[in-house]
Amino acid sequence: MLNDALADLAAKLHSDIEMRITEMVDELEKREAREETQSKEPGKENDADLVGYTPSTRDGTSCDFNLGEQQAEERTSAKRKRAADNSSVVPGPTPDRRGSAAAVPDKKEVTVSELIEDSPPENWSLTARVASVSALRKWEKGNRSGHVCTLEIIDKDNQPIRAVLFNQIKAEMLFEFSGGKVQPAHPKWNAVSTHELAFSSPRARLIPLSGDDGGFARPSRLTFIKNIADLPPRTIVDVCGICITCTDVEEVKLTDGRTKPKRSFELVDQSGEIAHVTGWDDMALQSKIVPEVADLQRIVAMKGARVDIHTERSLCIDPNTVVEVEPKTSPVARLLEWKKRQETVVDLE
Repeated sequence: MLNDALADLAAKLHSDIEMRITEMVDELEKREAREETQSKEPGKENDADLVGYTPSTRDGTSCDFNLGEQQAEERTSAKRKRAADNSSVVPGPTPDRRGSAAAVPDKKEVTVSELIEDSPPENWSLTARVASVSALRKWEKGNRSGHVCTLEIIDKDNQPIRAVLFNQIKAEMLFEFSGGKVQPAHPKWNAVSTHELAFSSPRARLIPLSGDDGGFARPSRLTFIKNIADLPPRTIVDVCGICITCTDVEEVKLTDGRTKPKRSFELVDQSGEIAHVTGWDDMALQSKIVPEVADLQRIVAMKGARVDIHTERSLCIDPNTVVEVEPKTSPVARLLEWKKRQETVVDLE
């Protein structure tokens, strides 16, 4: 009965996540449509197909999340050239709008604290390190489809914020972000932040930066496993522990006759308590935590795990949870020191 209840809960959470992604896509499309209606110029076509980014150097051209504006301009230029070849009328020069009221202001370099103010700058740029990237998930709407992921980015003041991207990106790299939208975080999906960033506009830009300019360190907000039992169900927590057991993927039969893949593993930290962690569907099939990780007693860090509603000190992981094996962070170093001080291997018996 407990497994059935857990499976039903996981299925509901998965359905809710997919529904939220669809809602976000709809909301972003409506916002873009309103902005394009207000700022649309004659002679420009509209194209908002999402494409992958192309990396560049720090002093190179920016990497576009969306090349719609560039492609539309190229097609418009080609049409003007054909018109010039077939007509004695030479097209006039494009008006210089640099001095007009419609000119786009220079980008302002900001921090996360400035972005989440009541009136953030309209044309902003944020330099931040990608601290973690969630699993890539598919989304579909009508005849369109693509991928979406969430990431935690850290600015130079070590202030984190979550970003939503309809693209792929690598963790631990430093980027300059611009052209995104600042929006209130939905407490159901982002319980640790008040605001988040969304990037799907044709104006969204991403520039990879080389080197380390200092700062950009992930703040430590770990929860000790012994304290999980005191938290309300569905609380979002970050946990770091030594993996001591891990099952193979098993098929669990639900009450409606369907089956779902499931994988479980256990972590122990300095508090001496053990957390039971469960992943379903892709989180089970594509898990980084496999029996070999437990055999070697590797350290596992989880960001965005959810406190289970049924069992004390149990956690569930979903597509928004970031799971890493022995990341290079201060909590991991402290846990390694604690592990070395133990005289014997942790024994579940």
